[in-house]
Amino acid sequence: ALDWGTGFFIIGIFVVVGALTEVGLVDVFARALAGASGGSVLVAYTLLVWGSVAGSAFIDNVPFVAAMLPVCAGLAARLGAPVELLAFGMVVGASVGGNITPIGASANIVAVGIARREGDAVSFGRFLAIGLPFTLLSTGIVYLLLWPLWR
Repeated sequence: ALDWGTGFFIIGIFVVVGALTEVGLVDVFARALAGASGGSVLVAYTLLVWGSVAGSAFIDNVPFVAAMLPVCAGLAARLGAPVELLAFGMVVGASVGGNITPIGASANIVAVGIARREGDAVSFGRFLAIGLPFTLLSTGIVYLLLWPLWR
């Protein structure tokens, strides 16, 4: 049996992110991040990593990363920063941040749907209680290790 609700949810996320990119909000966001960082690469890196964790907790990580890669490139160009540092930091934040909530990653959505169908309804709070500490710890470690590696 196909889970139509999950499929349409994921399609909708891609449509929304594609529309935001098409209307130019990606460039606006890159400029805003450059301004918020005050020209500091460390601040920009920090904003990208932890902002991606927060964003990806509620936006599926695959379209989030697709929308944010051009933001990282634009931000790196504005700050004279290595694009690899910003992009990899964002990817780590978005990928691991998706583990915070049941809607943060496609796999989570599918797993919760299967669990519900099998009679084990996983609540938002139950998922959050496991996902949040794991995400903060693992992202924090990678955040600290990436900076000296790429800088």
